[in-house]
Amino acid sequence: MAPAPAAAAAPGRPPWPAFSAAAAARALLLVTGHKLLLMPAYRSTDFEVHRNWLAVTHSLPLRAWYLDATSPWTLDYPPLFAWFEWCLSQAAALVEPGMLRVAALGHASGATVAFQRLTVIAADGALAAAAAAASARLARGGGGRAAAATAAAAASSSPASTAGPAAAAAAMAAFALAVGHGGLLLVDHVHFQYNGPLLGLLIGAVTAVEGGAHLAGGVLFAVLLNAKHLFAYAAPAFFVHLLRSHVLRGAGGAAGAARRLAALGGAVAAVFAASLGPFLAAGQGRALLGRLFPFGRGLLHAYWAGNAWALYAAADKALAAAARRLGLGLGAAGGALPVGLMTDGVVGARSFAILPDVPPAAAAALVLVALAPSLVALWRAPPRGGAASGRLFARAVAYANLCGFFFGYHVHEKAALAAVLPLTWAAVADAGHARTYLVANAAALYGLLPLLYRPEEYGLKVAIAFGFQALAWWALAALHAPGRSGGGGGGSKKSGGRPLLSALEAGYVLAAVPLELALSWGLPAVGGDARLPFLPLLLTSLYVALGMGYAWARMCAGFVAEARGFGGGGRGGGRHKKGE
Repeated sequence: MAPAPAAAAAPGRPPWPAFSAAAAARALLLVTGHKLLLMPAYRSTDFEVHRNWLAVTHSLPLRAWYLDATSPWTLDYPPLFAWFEWCLSQAAALVEPGMLRVAALGHASGATVAFQRLTVIAADGALAAAAAAASARLARGGGGRAAAATAAAAASSSPASTAGPAAAAAAMAAFALAVGHGGLLLVDHVHFQYNGPLLGLLIGAVTAVEGGAHLAGGVLFAVLLNAKHLFAYAAPAFFVHLLRSHVLRGAGGAAGAARRLAALGGAVAAVFAASLGPFLAAGQGRALLGRLFPFGRGLLHAYWAGNAWALYAAADKALAAAARRLGLGLGAAGGALPVGLMTDGVVGARSFAILPDVPPAAAAALVLVALAPSLVALWRAPPRGGAASGRLFARAVAYANLCGFFFGYHVHEKAALAAVLPLTWAAVADAGHARTYLVANAAALYGLLPLLYRPEEYGLKVAIAFGFQALAWWALAALHAPGRSGGGGGGSKKSGGRPLLSALEAGYVLAAVPLELALSWGLPAVGGDARLPFLPLLLTSLYVALGMGYAWARMCAGFVAEARGFGGGGRGGGRHKKGE
């Protein structure tokens, strides 16, 4: 988005503190201060959504939670998130009971706004704790090229002894980039949502599994699924890795494997039973299912998320325009094709004019096909693969969420964060993954800008999105600079003096600047936004789709190579280190 300044420091440790409890606390304090400054900013309808959920869970009996339709913003998250809202409502009753009336639609007093904003900030403590655990593990040498460099330095008398401090500096960068991510600032602390604690659960589950706490990781992921079911895209990665690395690779033969499977399965089943059981007993199973999977909303949201289906819809739009220009009547009744064609801002199941419609089952099947290379790589990974198998799992989870975003049915633009944030620790540990991260991060951030459409927030959203991308680029370039030892993941071996991003990748990232100038300033100046009101959203979606598609293809190719390498008797280490 904006060019990153060159690292000023000489080769060695990057120019920021190493990871420590004190350094993490200072970074968290700085980020929290920025969140507090955002409290008076724009609030989307999601603010009323969550206020209504507070009221529903506090004022209505459990049997009515998934039946009440007083507000159009009905409860449509899984039960554990509903219980999270119930917990918040107990405190809300002490602050302002008026916000807990179900009929008080649109209630937004000063006390209500302050309460809800502060709960988002407080809930981010889960993300901070998980990010700290992941970064501490990386600083200790637990995963990634940083671990390999640290071990090599310890076994050598060469000047590479800076590997340990450099790994700690990489861990600090990962922590800061995760807890201060610009996308979370825009979505949670301006637009208003609770993505921070959910991503904290995801990162915590991944870190636990990487560290060998398989049972704890499985339970954390089960909790996450029962708080936000859209993270189910990562379930195959958890299933394959835990089956291969926990159930089948322990001691005790078949009997031991059976015991481990029973313990893990029982713990996960207990989470689901505690979450779903009360609602199923109350006869809300059908209502709950309908709320969680509203397939009637259609393949695309009113604002197309920048994924494969945005490219598909754009192609259909272009084909329909060409057909009209040629005078071909290809409508359902043989007449003129519809002009709007999914660009009228209406949510619902719609039909394409030329290309075949895509049902939910087809999208789900495509997601599973896309996941296959990562699942094969996880299955074939060598036992006790150390850094390779650990970071492989973290990347597989990030890739699974990316597959869900890119090929999923009715995806929201905010879902891109679930793919980008888990990739942070791989990005600081390996230059190849840093390239993928920077392209995907640029796409994800730019795709969030239309959510904040008021002129009052324009400068704020641009500063946060472009500023964070520049910060991430600078930090990763400093970590992976030529000659950097240790935590940067061997940047000198990969880059050979070249910039971190290729010309194509840098061109894509920087193209966001002229695109934003054209869409927000140039198009309105010539009246184009009035004549073609959906054009800015369409071009934004296409820009995002190209970046996310590139990141998906790059990660997919890497997993294909790793799966082949591991299949050859575990000799895939060299291919893994390429970071593709």
